[in-house]
Amino acid sequence: MTQIIPAINVENFEEIQKKIKMVEPFSDWAHLDAADGSFTPNITWHNHLDLVKLNTFINIEIHLMVQNPENKLDGLLNQKIKRLIINVETSKKIDYIIEKCAEKKIELGLSVSPQTEIFVLAPYFKKIKFFQILAVLPGRSGQNFDTRSPEKIKRLKAACPNCLIEVDGGINPETAKAAAASGADILASSSYVFLDDNKDNIKNRINALRQAEK
Repeated sequence: MTQIIPAINVENFEEIQKKIKMVEPFSDWAHLDAADGSFTPNITWHNHLDLVKLNTFINIEIHLMVQNPENKLDGLLNQKIKRLIINVETSKKIDYIIEKCAEKKIELGLSVSPQTEIFVLAPYFKKIKFFQILAVLPGRSGQNFDTRSPEKIKRLKAACPNCLIEVDGGINPETAKAAAASGADILASSSYVFLDDNKDNIKNRINALRQAEK
């Protein structure tokens, strides 16, 4: 079954804490978008020092959407996270980042934006096992799912059958079904899951995504 991870794309840490508490009963993971405006047109929460205050029992993955993420590692990898995702377009020191994450026993994922072909990931297939396909432009929540994404998912799964593939962006029941059918293992959804702050509605929408692949 495809895993569903609620994605949190907000401007401040107080909102992150609030949304994590909303999804704790329904998910083992939460996905946090961190953007300082250097790689994305918008700025979201990106102060890793706030994570010291994070009180949750679920796993945290951070999608660090910044240029030169290698410069952010020292403090970030000492925080309470299980997985770090960076965009392959943002760094020329990916092997260094792989090494640093391995030292801290934090899983690293590499992401590609819609305009980037998956062949750029090939050098890393034997080094890491987690890859992300962004189905929207990096940054803002609420964008429409890029219709080229299912084909990219298929090509990536064919090239690396044992890799885990996360798809992030524009995920709703319809696009979740298409992504899962194409080979996605994990779906990260923000604007659909958090259409409102009602916990029952959030639970129902997460369940709707889980059922979409059937």
